Amino acid sequence: MQLTNQQAIQLQLCFDKVNSFKGAKIVDPENAGSLIEGIEDALVHVAMAYRMGAGVKKDINAAIAHLLDAIKLGSGNAADDLGNIFKHDDWWEKKSYDFTPDSCYEMASRLWKMEVQNGSSDAAWSLYNSFKKGSMEAKKWSSIAIELARKSGDHEGASWMEDVFKSDQIRYLKTVDFLTVPINHLEIYFREDPPGGAYNDDRNREEIKMIQQNLLNKISEITRSLNDEEKKEIERLKELCRRDV
Repeated sequence: MQLTNQQAIQLQLCFDKVNSFKGAKIVDPENAGSLIEGIEDALVHVAMAYRMGAGVKKDINAAIAHLLDAIKLGSGNAADDLGNIFKHDDWWEKKSYDFTPDSCYEMASRLWKMEVQNGSSDAAWSLYNSFKKGSMEAKKWSSIAIELARKSGDHEGASWMEDVFKSDQIRYLKTVDFLTVPINHLEIYFREDPPGGAYNDDRNREEIKMIQQNLLNKISEITRSLNDEEKKEIERLKELCRRDV
């Protein structure tokens, strides 16, 4: 796998950290992890390089060894990646390991929860992604992730998480309930000032009216329970349908 110059530099920096970590383990095995800043992420990065053969010869066993080191340091991401290896990859020595994907994912969940207790919004967001998007557990962890990001001053990250959460919550609405309705045409039409812009004409207006009516019909056909974000989205769309063309 070919790396860009920037990726190669980043990988080399991670290898440098990992090599420093190996040296620190010889001198002070109990505290080696705390001596190298960002060592958990570096170990995971190097492990993925070995897994993919990116910048180094592909070696799944070396990938696992680096992930296990990261797991010992408390990395939930490393446990998650380990689960992905045992779920998706095949190699000669696979049966010699006493791991299953589910056991690794359960370990990842436990480690992420410990990281959340230490204030990690990233770990909380990983927990959000590990649950079915419509579940109460997913909603709980997204809220925790956003709150922790704000507390740490990462307002940009918090806003991004809010946007992704909303998009996830209304995905079924957009991709199933309203699949055949070109909602973006409505949004673009009313984004102009005046509506429709300089090229608006009778044909364009009639098309928009048809989209408005079609969307209202689709909304009226929905009988399933809706989550809070879906309810908000439907109210927004109804408002678009009520606008004069």
